[in-house]
Amino acid sequence: MSSDNLLNPDAFWQFSCELYARPEVKQRCLAVQDKLQLNVNILLLCQWLAGHGKSLSVNDFSHLRAEIAASEDQLRSLRQQRSNLNKGSTEYRNVLHKELEWEMAQQRRLIAALAELDPLISSEHCLFNYIQSCDVARTSELEQLKLVLEQTSV
Repeated sequence: MSSDNLLNPDAFWQFSCELYARPEVKQRCLAVQDKLQLNVNILLLCQWLAGHGKSLSVNDFSHLRAEIAASEDQLRSLRQQRSNLNKGSTEYRNVLHKELEWEMAQQRRLIAALAELDPLISSEHCLFNYIQSCDVARTSELEQLKLVLEQTSV
């Protein structure tokens, strides 16, 4: 993965779509989102950074979380709304489309905020720095997610 792309939001979106399309990645990401209220876009960003040999500190993740707080509230609302709809309905598809637009906008905000930080050169995966910034304990779900991410290359 070229380090020239690190701050390219379109490249990050494409990477995220390819990674998230893998059933085991999607399943693990959704599990920690639902159980631990972790942000899937930040989880994907952790893998994006790892692919570039970069990491972020706990404080950096606190900054990123603050930058996307408003969009995260909107996404939670859309997810809740969508969960109450019939999967095959037009309304479901419309809400899902709106949700994906918000996801993309959130990723763009993450990349813009990342440009304000100084990612560390590191061989360590930054997933656990992220969860530490959220005051979440390491769980078996997180360990499994880390393994799946580390075994996955896009």
